[in-house]
Amino acid sequence: MDNIMDWLKFLYQLFGSKYPTTSLIVVSVFGAILSGGSWWLIGLKYENDSARHSAPPPRIGVHTGPATTTGNNSPANTGSGNVTTYQRPEKSSNTR
Repeated sequence: MDNIMDWLKFLYQLFGSKYPTTSLIVVSVFGAILSGGSWWLIGLKYENDSARHSAPPPRIGVHTGPATTTGNNSPANTGSGNVTTYQRPEKSSNTR
C-alpha cells in the first residue's frame, strides 16, 4: 500500500501542487471513467450469468380450455342467449 501512496504523492507533487483545480478535474474524470466502466462490465457479466442459469418463465394461459360458466351476463357469455358480442369497454371521462 505504501508503494501506491508513494506513486500518488509523486504524481501530486508533479501536477497537483502546480495545477490543483485542473488536476482535481482530471483525476475526477479518470475515476468516473474507471468506475463507470467497471460497473458496466459487471452488469454484462451478471446478464450473461443470469441468462445462462435461469430457466425460462412458465407459460401461463397458453391452453386455458373452454369456459365453465353459463348463462346470461356470465364472464363466458355476455350476450343474450346464443349471441355473444365483443366490445371494448367505454372509457370514462375522468381517466388520465
